[in-house]
Amino acid sequence: MWSVLIRIFAYHEKVDWMYYLAFGAVVIGIVVYSIGFGDEDQNPANAVEEPVAIRQDEEASSATHSKGNVSGSSKTWVA
Repeated sequence: MWSVLIRIFAYHEKVDWMYYLAFGAVVIGIVVYSIGFGDEDQNPANAVEEPVAIRQDEEASSATHSKGNVSGSSKTWVA
């Protein structure tokens, strides 16, 4: 951007129309990005749900590991 401005005002040279098109595309892209992602950063939808899901997974995995370690399980009973 600065080189285009220096070329126009300091050297009094013409600039191709593609520079203006590219600059407009960049400005539009920045505006769309700023508007589109503003709400997601402030209130993430899964912020509360993740710890609960992790806690449930830990409880489920600890229950499955402890079933075989309990004395008096069906394997130790003699009929």
